[in-house]
Amino acid sequence: MEFLFTFAVSFLVTAIVATFILFVVFKVRKIRTIRDVRSAYYNSIARIWLGLFLVVFGLNTMLQFHTLVAYIIGGIFVLLGGYQVFYFNKAKSTLKEICRLKNRHGKSLKR
Repeated sequence: MEFLFTFAVSFLVTAIVATFILFVVFKVRKIRTIRDVRSAYYNSIARIWLGLFLVVFGLNTMLQFHTLVAYIIGGIFVLLGGYQVFYFNKAKSTLKEICRLKNRHGKSLKR
């Protein structure tokens, strides 16, 4: 049982670090992009990674600290992160289609 707890905590900490790094990567891509639609697309991906960061952080809080306050705070983080992942995944899908149409339209103008 102790091994599973240690494995779960180490997995969650690794996931926290990985999601935060990916959040920063896509924020930098958003800043470096010139096009507005592509910038909004990268921002939505970054917000998805931020939502996953909140979910994993909330789960880690609930797993490590066994108090009522930790369960409440962790639950709030999980709910907010889940909402962000859901909302910005829909936005990403919409923006991906718009980017595809703009790229197709731009290529046809260059010919």
